[in-house]
Amino acid sequence: MKKFFLLSIIILFLFSSFIINTFASTNVNDNSDILFIGTYETTESQLSVVKVYINDVTKEIYDNNGWIYYTEIIPIKFLWFTIFTINRYYVYENQYVDIINEKKELFNDIDSLIYIIRKLENYAFEYLQNNNLLSNLQGENNKKISDLVLGYIRSFNISYCNSSVIISLAWTTIAGPIDADFISYVNNNDYSSFSIRDYFASFCSPDNYNSELHGTIDVSKLKENK
Repeated sequence: MKKFFLLSIIILFLFSSFIINTFASTNVNDNSDILFIGTYETTESQLSVVKVYINDVTKEIYDNNGWIYYTEIIPIKFLWFTIFTINRYYVYENQYVDIINEKKELFNDIDSLIYIIRKLENYAFEYLQNNNLLSNLQGENNKKISDLVLGYIRSFNISYCNSSVIISLAWTTIAGPIDADFISYVNNNDYSSFSIRDYFASFCSPDNYNSELHGTIDVSKLKENK
């Protein structure tokens, strides 16, 4: 995405009372105010050859069928002397295992905010693409992505989802409409143990966290419990 688009989001977000207290208290010359929030980590399943130990019953089945297995001899020692040995049996199997493909420690700093916003931009593009909402004009697509991202961010604070027509119109004009389907798309497809939802929720207090749109959350992840 264009740098101007990303910068406009950051400026708007920083001047929002949703997060300004957290960033305003961070002295750029004093890292002692920078707090660790959580680790964003994603994995993907990959087919790998893994070593699997088998018990005596399974070994007997392998023996009866002439299947190949391997023996691992484990010496049991006392001081420098081997007293006896134990045989363990194993095979190699193809299994899907989770491989970490991305890991990022998140803090209450600009670098973490930029990282998460870029993740949201990617989700916004996927959402538009999956729902055939992309335009042939890049400018229109940028606007749609901007609306989705900004709407997602402000949806965490119930104060920014005010039902008042005037306030709602003002927020929609400034930060885009709130798309509940996009919120569900992000929250249901982000499988990090500390997710995008958790990151933005960490700037909310229990009083203003929007559980209606984002569901219940462990109160230890909310601002007053930091």
